[in-house]
Amino acid sequence: MKILDFGIARYVSTLTLASRVVGTIAYMPPERLLGKVGDARGDLYSLGCVLYELLTGRTPFDGLDSPALMYAHVHTQPAPPSSHRPGLSSHLDALLAELLAKDPGNRPASADRVRDRLSHPPASSPPGPPPARPGPVKPSRQLWTHTTYSTVRSSPAVVDGTVYIGSDDRDVYALDAATGTPRWTHTTHGCIRSSPAVVDGIVYIGSDDKRVHALDAATGPDGAL
Repeated sequence: MKILDFGIARYVSTLTLASRVVGTIAYMPPERLLGKVGDARGDLYSLGCVLYELLTGRTPFDGLDSPALMYAHVHTQPAPPSSHRPGLSSHLDALLAELLAKDPGNRPASADRVRDRLSHPPASSPPGPPPARPGPVKPSRQLWTHTTYSTVRSSPAVVDGTVYIGSDDRDVYALDAATGTPRWTHTTHGCIRSSPAVVDGIVYIGSDDKRVHALDAATGPDGAL
């Protein structure tokens, strides 16, 4: 089996910004969602998300919308893989729990350690009865909401602690990922139905005004290109 195009977060360096991170929310480590500087342990978290999906057929926080998914990565412990697929060993449950630890310091020391634990599992005892299937994973509280003036049809882009999203109200919003506080807003002349792309500190987004808008990711309309 080959695994191609993980969609895992990657670093993007620029001349004016120290670092940005672009990634798929379902596999993004909590420290990157909080805008913190990451290292290889963030890759181990993303690897844990991929292994979880390979073992169970679903991501650790399956079926959540984007704000709830970001909250779950930061605050919620996922159900053990064996709760979705009875018969998986407690060894795999323990390894995935470490890979998906919220604190990077509680994750395995290296990818080599993960490989060794997968290659040489401990001798297992006869399996007990399967655990009760948990209910849907929900945040204990809603982290935040931001109301636009019309329908939001696209998925957000999350970059270094900022959420970028367009709406049918013709606006592009940049929101603090932790609090939902607006950082800037840019108004186009048409509905925005596509997801923004953020590359090298620039937000690119198409609009029904027949234009592609390029905006400075940090300042928005003040830095429109």
